[in-house]
Amino acid sequence: MIRELTCQVLAAAMLGILGWSAVARGEAEADPAPRVVSVTFSGTQAVGEAYLRSVARTAPGQPFDEATANEDVQRLLRTGKFLSVTFDTETTAEGVAATFHLVDRPVIKAIRVAGNVKFKDKKLLEKVPLKVGDPVDTVGVSEGRNALEAFYREEGYGDAHV
Repeated sequence: MIRELTCQVLAAAMLGILGWSAVARGEAEADPAPRVVSVTFSGTQAVGEAYLRSVARTAPGQPFDEATANEDVQRLLRTGKFLSVTFDTETTAEGVAATFHLVDRPVIKAIRVAGNVKFKDKKLLEKVPLKVGDPVDTVGVSEGRNALEAFYREEGYGDAHV
């Protein structure tokens, strides 16, 4: 009986030592990442929340990962719908509340053709890559101008300016 008790005590002591050495070596389980309790999007007037949630990977119930939130910022910017995107977090007793702050890119409300007498407006607008409702894009505006000037040159109107 004493021998069995001694073996049990020794076994418990060995397990304790092994567990302690794992902690000392950093092998013990790290605290799990806090969970995301909410994700909100502020500042946008032009883009719906369902679309934003489909782009962002940070989601309620998931472990919070700052690298994923930074990737979400880049994904949102790559949509071309925003001038800027940032995020911040607030740690609560329940977990992490993430907020993405968005600044909408202005949207094209109208494209007008003025001074044209030779070609129908519709034919000219087909040459422009931007459409009503698209975000304003200075590169797209420049490409549209260049495309119209090239069209006019091809049609024999080399002095036309857009």
